[in-house]
Amino acid sequence: MALFSGTLQPSHPNVRCVVEPRYLEIHEQELQHHPMRTYHPLQPVLLTQPSPLLRHDGPLYETIPVDFGSCGVCELKVYRVRSVSQGTVPAIVWCSEGNMMPGDIDGESSVLSRLCHDAQCIIISVANRSVWEHPYKASINDVFMMYNWVYQNQEDLGINGTICLGGVAAGASLALSTLLQRAELGLSLPAGLVMVAPAQLDHTVTAENLTKWNNMQPPPGSGPDAAIEFPLPLLPNVPYQSNWVQNPMRIPDEVLEKISLPPVFCLTMGSDLVSGAADFMCERMYNAGHTVREEIFKGLPYMPLGTTQVFPEAYEEMKNGFVKMFDVDMKLFAGLPWPPEEEDQDFDSRGRL
Repeated sequence: MALFSGTLQPSHPNVRCVVEPRYLEIHEQELQHHPMRTYHPLQPVLLTQPSPLLRHDGPLYETIPVDFGSCGVCELKVYRVRSVSQGTVPAIVWCSEGNMMPGDIDGESSVLSRLCHDAQCIIISVANRSVWEHPYKASINDVFMMYNWVYQNQEDLGINGTICLGGVAAGASLALSTLLQRAELGLSLPAGLVMVAPAQLDHTVTAENLTKWNNMQPPPGSGPDAAIEFPLPLLPNVPYQSNWVQNPMRIPDEVLEKISLPPVFCLTMGSDLVSGAADFMCERMYNAGHTVREEIFKGLPYMPLGTTQVFPEAYEEMKNGFVKMFDVDMKLFAGLPWPPEEEDQDFDSRGRL
């Protein structure tokens, strides 16, 4: 049942031509009745209250504060497989959607609870500080410090030594930035990174830079005006605008070619407003010699995980990506040969499915 009356987010004709009918059905039944960002531009209440699209229908795990001393306090949630004893499962450090901007750590509880069970792992969901109250680079520091904390406390958390990074939308950008920073600094790396519909990879773009924005207005709550409006609080002054830590897509070629990265798996929504940025970032990493696999879901737009309206094939690929990384990491750890003799050859020259 819609929380608002009237059609506040009609689907754009150009979008209707490229997205799958099942998405349009979801949109017309519910999403079009929710206000988009440009409908309520930067009203404080929208920055402090959970989105009306979020459904907290999963188990609400306890929020744990972690004190980093001079770096401040950050919160996390630990999702556990209750049927598995501690010390026997891998872990995912997860960055939620909206976690650079307005977000809610409970918003993805339904999906993460399911992923925790299906992948038989521990998930540590990071509630980093929102940039509206804590501009650059608080959110990036929080994820970086939280990964350090998980790595240093993995035995107490019941982790078997395998840790992956993951994230969706702006959270995927935070996870990628954390991975790139750790690689450049020579710190311990995760077994892999899974990005779902990555966004905010470059906060310096304009609507004119991305030709897709000239003819698309994919819901919910997006569009050229909102997409450009979002990054502004992230960039308090000019020197930070081109900093690659804040803008992973701007990492210099010489840095990208010098560092060593674990496998990166990217799920790109083909009808997403910023799918071109994700595609370009995957191409850069692949050309720099890193193991990158990108799967593009043609006809699918970005669907917030917090709505629990997750496309089943996207969820399955996300789950399988993590499970395969867990499996590969354990085989390498045990000294077993990898890759197996029968390799999957369903990739093109750029590593895309």
